Amino acid sequence: MSAAADHAGRALFGTLPDGQRVHMIRLAAHGLTARIMSLGASLCDLRLADGDLPLVLGFADLDPYLDEGRDFGAIIGRCAGPIAGARARIGALMRELDANDRGRHCRDGGRDGLSRRNWRIAGWKADTITLTDRLPAGHMGFPGNMDLRVSYTINRGPALHIVMVARTDAQTLCNLAAHHLLSLGCADSADLRVTVHADHVLPAGPDGIPTGDIRPVAGTGLDLRQPRNPGHLAAQDFCLRPGRSRLARPAARVEGNGIALDLLTTEAGLRLDPRPAITPGAAGLGGRAYGPHSGILLRAQGWPDAIHQPGFAQSTLLPGTTYRQETILRFGRG
Repeated sequence: MSAAADHAGRALFGTLPDGQRVHMIRLAAHGLTARIMSLGASLCDLRLADGDLPLVLGFADLDPYLDEGRDFGAIIGRCAGPIAGARARIGALMRELDANDRGRHCRDGGRDGLSRRNWRIAGWKADTITLTDRLPAGHMGFPGNMDLRVSYTINRGPALHIVMVARTDAQTLCNLAAHHLLSLGCADSADLRVTVHADHVLPAGPDGIPTGDIRPVAGTGLDLRQPRNPGHLAAQDFCLRPGRSRLARPAARVEGNGIALDLLTTEAGLRLDPRPAITPGAAGLGGRAYGPHSGILLRAQGWPDAIHQPGFAQSTLLPGTTYRQETILRFGRG
């Protein structure tokens, strides 16, 4: 990494156009190393100790994260996915939200969503880091001040354990996601096999907005309950369960390059994009030139546009309650 030493255990990764400093922390334990950036609270690099291949897509310098690498490995929110029409009734009031998607919809929390914010590093040790942020009331049109905390911890397995916590002082929406772009060290995503432990999917209409239907995957090309390469699919939102669970449960498995990754989560949904929109630009980790077949997107989250779909698991957060998401990336041999 082209970072200069700044503080014990922390490195200066670069400076944003407004002068804010972006820092990088390296974690290492149990045969796994990870690099976490303050911008977007992003997972920028992940590697097994017995190999030097990056398991995720990322960059060695800050500049690409401001352009073609936006959202790579970042925390998404305050509300992941689209909100149709960039307006929603939250509590008693109709709220006008930031229309950052085609000028019509609010997507992933708006143009200043969590992935674009420079989080504060609250503390770290060799195997764990905690980052925090605060979204003011009215930010991107959403009501309520929101305090957020994200921690990354390397546990035995090895596994990367991600915990996201949020609290608010007014009724608002909260649907967080970690935007994982996975390669498992493969040069082409065609070499990856994916299993998704979901019996249903949420069809989408124009602009990727869910129609409100919940359809079974059985007998369709969307059935990934057995391992296969998903390259024939467009981006899909899978239904893991009717609502969020207290404990992280298996959601998906990715295999390739002799590596198996199991994703476990507390969330009700999983977004899969076999060909994420990656614009060729700066060389990625290991000098690789990235493109649409460089990796796949997997992110655990609530069902998108739930505020407009009364039959969906909702993403409302009330004062006095706590949003807590756990997502685990557990590695083995495939």
